[in-house]
Amino acid sequence: MEKSKNVIGGASVYSKKYFLNPEYNKLPNQVLDEIHELCVFFAQKLHCVFTINFSDEGKIYFETRAMETDYNFDEIGAKLDVDKLIRDKEAFIASLELWHKVFIRKERI
Repeated sequence: MEKSKNVIGGASVYSKKYFLNPEYNKLPNQVLDEIHELCVFFAQKLHCVFTINFSDEGKIYFETRAMETDYNFDEIGAKLDVDKLIRDKEAFIASLELWHKVFIRKERI
C-alpha cells in the first residue's frame, strides 16, 4: 500500500523547474527560502526530481525520482545523501512538522 503524500515543494533537474505547494505560502520567508534551496540543490546534486513531502501522519519525508534511462542517477548515493540531509536538518524538519501539526492539521500541542 502506497502512503499518500502532500508535496511541500520540489525541483526537477529535467525541467529545470521548482514547485511550491500554495498551501504552504504562509510559512515564513526564511523557511520557504530554505525549502527552495534544498529542493534545487538536491535535484541538481542527485540528478533527479527531488520533493519534500508530508505523510498522512504529518511526518516529513524526502523523495527522489529519476527517469529510467537516466544513468547519471545513483540510487544508493541518493539514499546516503538523503539520510545525511535528515541528520543535518533535524531541527528544521522537527519545526516544519510542528508547524504542520498546529496550522494544517489543527492539532493541539
